[in-house]
Amino acid sequence: MALFALCCTADVPGERIDYFLKQTYLNSSKMDCQPYLLLITSPDDLNPTDHAHATQPLVKSFSSPFLDKSLEEAADMLQEIIRTSKFDIVESNLFAVLDDQSLSLDSGLIVQVKDGVVDFVRVHFDTINAELMRIWIVTRDIKETKWLVGDDGVFRTKPPEESQKGRPAPRKKLG
Repeated sequence: MALFALCCTADVPGERIDYFLKQTYLNSSKMDCQPYLLLITSPDDLNPTDHAHATQPLVKSFSSPFLDKSLEEAADMLQEIIRTSKFDIVESNLFAVLDDQSLSLDSGLIVQVKDGVVDFVRVHFDTINAELMRIWIVTRDIKETKWLVGDDGVFRTKPPEESQKGRPAPRKKLG
């Protein structure tokens, strides 16, 4: 199974990354989704001789190689790191980003590179891990996720026990 890179384009403290990981993994576990995020703290994180595991809380301070990079620059840099490392367990065209807004809002970005075009959607912290897996396995594209963002521009999901069981299904949006 693939891992998804977690890149920081802002100087995000370890405590904030820990909070994010706890939120996204807790909600994912309610949806039977394992942790799949690998925090990239340096190009050496993708050493093919290591057995990679999803990053867990208790992240130590680090200087992100993606600091102050645009999403396009971060995508190019990540793809180059993955290509040169020959570390094929990390997905190169679908990844998560914690940016400046992630410092004060509980949201980050899911970024997709498709046909050379970088696209993104803002997603609530508790949804990022599971949504990356859903996109990778089911939709293969972030367009559906972008279409479902709330009025505040953030995509959110609810775990199954919080859904409206026993009530009529919401009307399907066409288009």
